[in-house]
Amino acid sequence: MQTRRQPSPGSESLPLTNSISLLFPPNVRVFVQAMTNAAAVQTLTLTPPAGTAAVFKGSGEGNVQAPVATLGFLTAAPTNGQPSFVTPAAGGTYKVTINSSLGANRVTGGKSAIGNPDGGDFGLAWAISEDARDADFNDAVMLFTYYSKSAPI
Repeated sequence: MQTRRQPSPGSESLPLTNSISLLFPPNVRVFVQAMTNAAAVQTLTLTPPAGTAAVFKGSGEGNVQAPVATLGFLTAAPTNGQPSFVTPAAGGTYKVTINSSLGANRVTGGKSAIGNPDGGDFGLAWAISEDARDADFNDAVMLFTYYSKSAPI
């Protein structure tokens, strides 16, 4: 089994901002989940390369699902599923911005793809944030999962 990992943006020596960008491969359906682990209201905004941004908003401890406040470019979730989007033929870079009712969160993230025997990849990408209350970097979490039959990016 082969693993490829995109390094997380930011480091201890660089300041973290309230957004990151994630590159996804071409022509894949990407499923999106947003969760919170904080008393403060968390607002997670997903901005596509083109189109209207999607917004998730919620609060609570224990990976509470943050509901979609604005569907934007996302396809609505099926019953018991997650909303999703399909990347363009050239792939695309999507921006995740996270703020809380306390102000701008510090955000980092990354991406990992696991190669499959048929040459495809199962991909997982994430954005995690800290709202400056307890330094646990889990106050808002956005997860992306996809399967690609094409070569990894």
